[in-house]
Amino acid sequence: MADLPPELAHDVADRTFEIRERDVLDALPRAVVATDASGLVLLWNHKAEVLYGWDEQEVLGRSIIDLLAPPDALLANEADFAKVSHGSAVSGERLVVRRDG
Repeated sequence: MADLPPELAHDVADRTFEIRERDVLDALPRAVVATDASGLVLLWNHKAEVLYGWDEQEVLGRSIIDLLAPPDALLANEADFAKVSHGSAVSGERLVVRRDG
């Protein structure tokens, strides 16, 4: 921006700050879900809303396992979450349940 006139450089800088972190997360091509250490949802982007069928406001503060784990896989999901929360890695595929079943 050093080559721009001062009034234009200022305008460009102002527009740069209008891009919010949330806009970036919602623009990503994949679902982004963040939880705290106990598994409570802290963030749920737009792609997660589309994929799982829940609006972010409906899931904030709720357990990710209660929201997405099929009943018959609840214990396995809880065990995997316990491993991850203690620093271990868990890989593989998981079946999840959308809001509409």
